[in-house]
Amino acid sequence: GADDLQEVDGTYEITTSPGNFQAVKQAILDAGIQPEVAEITMLPQTLVKLDPETTRRGLALLEELNDHDDVQNVYTNLDIPAELAAEAAKEE
Repeated sequence: GADDLQEVDGTYEITTSPGNFQAVKQAILDAGIQPEVAEITMLPQTLVKLDPETTRRGLALLEELNDHDDVQNVYTNLDIPAELAAEAAKEE
């Protein structure tokens, strides 16, 4: 039932449809593998590239939304260059 399997930084990331999530998770557990994280999340179909200044403003908005008490999850399809992501991480 898994749609994709990728190695990311020494760990494996499995993607599947929400309908197959429980079956795939159970198959992993039955194989004796304890997942670090097993969750349903939103993944973008396409990424949007913006100029650096607009990307910075977008990151600031995402941070504000994430810090709001009533917000549980924040998702984006913003394509964030590594240097801007590192810059944002330093500011936190």
